[in-house]
Amino acid sequence: MTTSSVLVTGGTGSLGAVLCRRFRADGHVVVAADRSGTAAVPDGVHHRPLDVTDPASVEACLDAVEGLAPLSTVVLAHGVLLPAPGREAAGERMARTLEVNLAGAAPAAAPGDLLAQVPLGRYATPDDVVEAVSFLASDRAAYVTGTTLMVDGGVTAR
Repeated sequence: MTTSSVLVTGGTGSLGAVLCRRFRADGHVVVAADRSGTAAVPDGVHHRPLDVTDPASVEACLDAVEGLAPLSTVVLAHGVLLPAPGREAAGERMARTLEVNLAGAAPAAAPGDLLAQVPLGRYATPDDVVEAVSFLASDRAAYVTGTTLMVDGGVTAR
C-alpha cells in the first residue's frame, strides 16, 4: 500500500480529532489543520495552521501536506457556532459563523431541537461519522461513485 496523506480541517475539534486518530490507525500520514495550537493534536498526527476563510492559508496548508505524502483525502470537519448573548454582537457573530461554515465549505448545523426529527432517537457520535468517512476514503469504496451517503440517523429517509 502506498502511503498517502489525509488533511482534516478542524482536526483538533471533537470530530476532527477522532477522524485523525482513525486515519492514522488506517496507516495514513495525517495532518490536523486549524487555527488552534498543537496542544490537542492526537499522537502521531502532524499539525498545520489553517484559516479556511483565507485562500492563501489554504494553499500554504495544501502545499505543506503534499510535502509529507501524496494527498488522497481532504475531510472538512471545521465549523463554528458562536452564541450571541446580545443583539449588538449577534450580527458580528452571525457573519463570522457564516464566513467560516459557508465560505470555508464546512458542514453546518441547523438550529432548533433536531433530536425529535431523528428516527434513531439519538444524535450522531463522532465514531458514527468517522466510520462512514473512513470507508469512503478507503480502497473499499473504490466502486462507490455518484452517490451521497447520509450519516443522519434516518432524518432524510422520512
